[in-house]
Amino acid sequence: MVVCRIQNAVRFSTLLVLLLVFVTGAFSQSKCVADDEVKKIVDGINSQEYGAFNKDLQQKLLQIKQDTARIYGEMSRQTTESQPLEERLNQQREKNAASFCQILRQYGWAKKGAVGAEASDIAASVFLDSLSLESQKQLIPVIEAAFKAGEISKSNYAKMIDQFHIRSGQKQVFGTVIGVSKDLLLLYSIQNEAMVDNLRRQYELPPLSQQIRRFEQQYQAVVIKAPSSLPLSAQTTQPKIKLGMTTPDDEKDEVIKVETNLVSLNATVMPEKPGMIVPPLNKEDFTITENGHELPVEFFAASQVPFDITLLIDISGSTSNKIKLIRKTTRSFIKAARPFDRISIVVFDDQVSQISPLTENREVLMASVEKIKSGGGSKVWDALAVTLDKSAALQNANPQNRERRSGIVFMTDGADNSFANDVDASTITFADLLEKVRRRSTLIVPIHLDTRQDYGLSEKLYYGTRRALNLLADESGGLFYEAKKYEDLESVYDQVINDLSRVYSLGYSPSTDSKSVWRTVRLKVKNHPDLTVRSRNGYYAN
Repeated sequence: MVVCRIQNAVRFSTLLVLLLVFVTGAFSQSKCVADDEVKKIVDGINSQEYGAFNKDLQQKLLQIKQDTARIYGEMSRQTTESQPLEERLNQQREKNAASFCQILRQYGWAKKGAVGAEASDIAASVFLDSLSLESQKQLIPVIEAAFKAGEISKSNYAKMIDQFHIRSGQKQVFGTVIGVSKDLLLLYSIQNEAMVDNLRRQYELPPLSQQIRRFEQQYQAVVIKAPSSLPLSAQTTQPKIKLGMTTPDDEKDEVIKVETNLVSLNATVMPEKPGMIVPPLNKEDFTITENGHELPVEFFAASQVPFDITLLIDISGSTSNKIKLIRKTTRSFIKAARPFDRISIVVFDDQVSQISPLTENREVLMASVEKIKSGGGSKVWDALAVTLDKSAALQNANPQNRERRSGIVFMTDGADNSFANDVDASTITFADLLEKVRRRSTLIVPIHLDTRQDYGLSEKLYYGTRRALNLLADESGGLFYEAKKYEDLESVYDQVINDLSRVYSLGYSPSTDSKSVWRTVRLKVKNHPDLTVRSRNGYYAN
């Protein structure tokens, strides 16, 4: 099969839980030093005595950095889950923690004047990466004294603040903490994202978007943001931790405004077994739950409702010898589409160009195909963001357009320039693009083109982009497809059109008693265990 529909993809909330467990469950709970030693260490920091430069201690700290970096390097390159690597990392963390605590008892805080700036920073990194929460809490006076004395940098201090918040069930302040899995990075919720770059600047951190891109380049995987209402590891069962810095006031209760308009859902109904015919369904066949509470279906439209489809085609890279194939398969898509569906054609490299406006006229569409030419760079996320905004504007421009479904069929390898460098990267991060998708009712239907042989994509980047496109489909309620080569696009397009004919539209009134900003939505087909349904996971109340 050249087409691979991902019907049983891991749901977004499940991924969050896995990432949270990975980050918060890796540390044993034991104190680092005796309680009566803390004051002694603080007094040592406050004194201006450094003693002789300690070459041996410097080498111990540098060795910790080298050993840990080796494992993290292997993890950043892995394309499958690796239990041995996880075990090695945890063993290294335990070893680092033991060494750190032994150094702290014997020498006190590793001052820059005694071991050099690099080695001193390693001590701060070990504190962040390897110590239990209990030990970190115990050493708060040490951290504050070291920060005030200039022994801990502003950026490391900000990271410590964030980690304390995350590990005690609170939102982070600066946005420095992420969860890491083999093909996905999670940016934990931030207290005030609108002001975060101002705070980061004060603590010598780069803008949040720049840091996100650095994470993506390091791990060759996209960063996503957790919806603010999803739970952190411990929620509010542990007391809030206050350090000696000036931080934003505790969060005020979020104001929730629930619109009286219906919440709209597109539902793609698929058979469990290939080849099975899906029977016609009615309003009574569906159930909707919002945050676990069942709500009545108030609007229903059968699968015959027409689509406005944008075919968004990646022409970046070395496509010059593939243009004829791209044109040929685009014509096949036009022929396969239902006669009452309107189609527009958009191509992109580092720029987005509309080849044909939205139209039912197949002759106009066919003629426009000749305008498709090979391009240069690859701003994948910008292309989808621009197309999504134009699609929403078109729907809002005419009330009649809102009666039609909206979808973007997105053919790309997903390798945005941001995976390679900051200069040519999309202006929007994938994390913000995903937020935009969550706020729209447009179906995203990605077709992941395997270009490993053509353009030399690494295995790590291949799986990272595949996961990113799968998420776009998952969060919009669309389906995800794969094409192994350009020649396969013709049959993939046929399957896409066939599956779009199985999309139903439903609407319901949102709950008025929920306090959640993010509303989790589940849509099911009743009395049909042989059918599965795909729809978006939820929406933001605003």
